[in-house]
Amino acid sequence: MSNYWRDLWNEVSTDTDLQSQVGRTVRKQPVSDDLFLKTVDWVAEEMQLNEASSVLELCCGNGVWTLPLSKRVKQITAVDFSKPLLGVLAAELARQNITNVTVKMEDVVAMALDGHPPYTHVFLYFALQHFSERETVLLFEKAHALLKHTGGMFYIGGIPDRLKLWDFANTREYEKIYFDEVKHETPSIGTWFIQEDLVRLADYAGFSSCERIALPGWQMNSHFRFDLKLQV
Repeated sequence: MSNYWRDLWNEVSTDTDLQSQVGRTVRKQPVSDDLFLKTVDWVAEEMQLNEASSVLELCCGNGVWTLPLSKRVKQITAVDFSKPLLGVLAAELARQNITNVTVKMEDVVAMALDGHPPYTHVFLYFALQHFSERETVLLFEKAHALLKHTGGMFYIGGIPDRLKLWDFANTREYEKIYFDEVKHETPSIGTWFIQEDLVRLADYAGFSSCERIALPGWQMNSHFRFDLKLQV
């Protein structure tokens, strides 16, 4: 992960709402609670989560996903490198008296494979874009290694689709902003991915299947993002 992203998420303001803290906004407005909880329901169904599920959440941030998912599963291990965001999560866990979440401050790419309980799911949402191509390869391999003994699922949500870049930057003004950000290495989105590349990477990493999931139109940023469901 580049120093740009590390600095951004280590210096993030924790004085705003949970959605804004992690950049889940549309035109600088946080996604509504109703829409977000509808998305949580949809993703939980796609992941086939239940009370026996044990989840490793990578890049958990402030726990905006950890908190609602914790009410649906047996256990979550939530991992991130940002001390400020993990502090918000710890405070929310205490405030809501949630006891089935273990918080770890680690770099997910460098995270050791030993010392983890068996997981049925590895979960990464709105964060793959922050990784380089090399880091993405390592991330897929690590997720497979953590799931291979359970035959589990690696679910990646909110991936920017390179083929839909100009559906996102759809005005001359936004085009200029995009290229200015590329030039100065200050991306608002991060890495854009071609779906076929990730499907082939999933096969390389050892997954038996990789399902591309088109987002329903009501979901935030559905016009340029997609999800992946990888099965060991």
